[in-house]
Amino acid sequence: MNLRIKLAHVIKNIIILILFLSYQSSMAFVAAEGKGVADHIAPEIQCPGDVSVDIYSGCTGIVNWTPPSASDPSGIKSLTSTHDPGDAFPIGTTTVTYTATNTNDEVSTCSFDVTVDYVLSCPSDITINVNNACNRAVFWAEPNAECNFNVLKASDFSPGDQFPIGTTTVRYLLFSQDFSTFLGECTFDVTVNDNINPTFSTCPGNITLSANDNCEAVASWTEPIASDNCADGFSLSSNFEPGDVFPLGTTTVTYTAEDAAGNQATCSFDVTVEDQSDPVFTDCPSDIVISANENCEAVATWSAPEVTDNCTASPSIIQTHESGATFPLGTTIVTYTATDDEGNQAICSFSVIVEDQTAPVVANACPGDIILTANGTCQQQATWVAPTFTDNCSASLDVTATHNSGALFPIGNTTVSYTATDEAGNERICSFTVTVIDETAPTITGCPEDITISATESCGAVVNWIEPRIRDNCHESLEAVKSHEPGDIFPRGTTTVTYIATDDAGNETTCTFQVTVIDETAPAITDCPLDITVSASANCTAEVSWVSPTIFDNCTENLQITSTHESGDVFALGETEVTYTAIDNAGNSSTCSFIVTVEDTSDPFLVSKPSDITASAMDGCVATVNWEEPVFEDCTQLHITSTHNAGESFPIGTTEVVYTATDSLGRTTTSAFLVEVIDDMGPSIENCPSDITISTDGACETSVEWEAPNAIDNCSEVTVESDFNSGDTFNLGENVVTYTFTDENGNESTCSFKVIVNNPIESFINNCPEDIVVDSDEFGNAIVEWEEPVLESVCHTYSVERSHNVGDQFSVGTTEVRYDFINEVNDTLTCSFNVQVNMKEILFEVSQMLTPNNDGVNDTWQLEDIEEYPDNEVIIVDRWGSPIFKTQGYNNENNAWDGTNQNGDPVPTGTYFYQVSVRFASSTETKKGFIELVR
Repeated sequence: MNLRIKLAHVIKNIIILILFLSYQSSMAFVAAEGKGVADHIAPEIQCPGDVSVDIYSGCTGIVNWTPPSASDPSGIKSLTSTHDPGDAFPIGTTTVTYTATNTNDEVSTCSFDVTVDYVLSCPSDITINVNNACNRAVFWAEPNAECNFNVLKASDFSPGDQFPIGTTTVRYLLFSQDFSTFLGECTFDVTVNDNINPTFSTCPGNITLSANDNCEAVASWTEPIASDNCADGFSLSSNFEPGDVFPLGTTTVTYTAEDAAGNQATCSFDVTVEDQSDPVFTDCPSDIVISANENCEAVATWSAPEVTDNCTASPSIIQTHESGATFPLGTTIVTYTATDDEGNQAICSFSVIVEDQTAPVVANACPGDIILTANGTCQQQATWVAPTFTDNCSASLDVTATHNSGALFPIGNTTVSYTATDEAGNERICSFTVTVIDETAPTITGCPEDITISATESCGAVVNWIEPRIRDNCHESLEAVKSHEPGDIFPRGTTTVTYIATDDAGNETTCTFQVTVIDETAPAITDCPLDITVSASANCTAEVSWVSPTIFDNCTENLQITSTHESGDVFALGETEVTYTAIDNAGNSSTCSFIVTVEDTSDPFLVSKPSDITASAMDGCVATVNWEEPVFEDCTQLHITSTHNAGESFPIGTTEVVYTATDSLGRTTTSAFLVEVIDDMGPSIENCPSDITISTDGACETSVEWEAPNAIDNCSEVTVESDFNSGDTFNLGENVVTYTFTDENGNESTCSFKVIVNNPIESFINNCPEDIVVDSDEFGNAIVEWEEPVLESVCHTYSVERSHNVGDQFSVGTTEVRYDFINEVNDTLTCSFNVQVNMKEILFEVSQMLTPNNDGVNDTWQLEDIEEYPDNEVIIVDRWGSPIFKTQGYNNENNAWDGTNQNGDPVPTGTYFYQVSVRFASSTETKKGFIELVR
């Protein structure tokens, strides 16, 4: 059921329960009034208590009790009763009354209640499994009562309702149609079990992976998809997750889907990790090249390679040679083979190369170097013992020589070599040097003495001398290397002149002397500026510029030029000497000087002054005026005078204030400004009346009196004007009274107050509507009408503004309707009310009995008020859920069920189940239940 239908059922059940409790209370009250009522004058009677019995069939119950006893001193004449024990009582409560009469005809009565409760035959608890959905439509035969009661049933559920998983309690309350009799309460449980396992729509296939370096592998897969008829409480778990690490071998991954009822389904697949990696050699030796020994063979050694495997801790290793074995001349391949437990192999191989790298050796000693002194022809003869050679592998050697013993050698170094070559091409060279040396140095004659000379204007001097003469025992024309030439220009200072004579043997002779150039000339200064005289500026200084003098020196390097001042400097008042000084590198100096004079030729300078001042006159018609005094500057002492001082009182009008500044030379400067005093103060008002409120007692105007205000002014007499006077007549409403006071300078002050004239019964609104509540049509709208309000007024004329008109269309919801009545002075009276349009509630009743026997009564199945909701759908099914009647637009007349199936054939007597869905606007109401068809 949807929420709205559920709410309707709950409200209906509450109403029924209230009626039932009211019924019981009223019956109890009646019983209480009758119970124990007796004539206490005489006789005495002991009445039984109330009696209750339950019946399960039939319409009456046999009730027994012990009759009461009566006593009286005068004796009991008779004891009568309205009922006797063993009588049959109808369902409900019956009052039994006993009457005792004594011999004096005095009467006493007593009463008690006999209650017969009808105990319903309730449906047994129902347990059922769900279908593919997570709920189940459940049907049952509704409880009923005998005795021809027209039964009214109230229940939270109807046969054919959908029930969720779990246990739901169904409760029925049964009353007679007029609520006069409560027939009983019936409850039973509907238990819906979920017995459907979850299902997997996808499940990964088996996975085979190659092991990594750690002999394991990371496996990933798309997780399986599982679903369940009931999504709530559904869980999916697994012993592994995608991305987990798997060991070598086969591991089963299992996913388990479990619903809230504990139903399970599993999905499994295998993850197989295989070792497909070969062992790995580390530090496999590189090829080894070794030299053959004296036996023309060699012993080779190496570090055996390490082998690792991702899965096998110690792979087996086979090698062709051992480290330390002896290898013959030539190339031999050494191989290591590693095999893991899975048969994966790796090979490490390298070559051992034995080479003849030994050169022949000298059998006797190789001659040592020979040093000889050149003879007169600059050469010499050398002799020695020739060397002999042997070899480890070659029987015969090829020996060559560059010189033979007894040869003649020139001056210098000559290499003598013997070369022996074996069959492998290895060479052995025996060499030594024969050196013939020249040990006689050249001679220099006529080396000049030191020279001193003065610098010319170019800061240097041309120097000449007679060059020395050079001779050698082996060279006829030997040239000397010299640092300077005669006639060169030498710079200021001392310079060393050098002559170096070197023969081919490196024998050397040197001749040196000093040349000194002296600077004796001071710098020259030209165009020295003349004395300068200028006028001081406003700050008593002057910026002075000139053309700097020109300075020359025969030696310009490191010339230092200084000045006490620079062109463009600022000079103070008075005379200042400016001096330029030039000093050359030799300390020779020159100076140039001139005088700069700054004179004061200006009047005092006005730095700031007050602006013109406008002030308002106060009491006494004067104004006290203050200002900041003007500021003057000058190069000498100033004397300042003024016509007025700050803080003086000034009269109405304009006054000029003048300041005069005079310097020590008698030069003057003045500063003037105006002080204007104006009267802009309005009169001061005293005793302005407060607002006055008065009622007219039914009239439209009245006279009002007050004490008139007065005013005084700071400068002149005051005149007064008013738009009303005390005692004037005022109309209804708010009236403003204004007094205006004016002085002789036109300054005004006003005093205002209100005179409010009320008439308590002057204006009122008749028949303002109460809030209106209506139901909408199927489109969510409603046409609403009402009687318009009317405003009555004695003194004013009102116009009306409406937010809505009578007969307007209103939408679902609450809308404010407003009438504003406005008079000629814009006073407003308002009438407002709400129009609430509710979506019409879907209400229709379903008959649970059909007797299609052509007697004109109940021959077609009637749905009360269904004609108001033409947008409907009706479905009727048999107890197996097969449709036998289906239609839209059911109307109780030409479109109504007459107890036939879809082929028009009559259906047999029995219980049938219905579903009626009604749509109105945006709401839908669905009712489900059963129909008893009797033929």
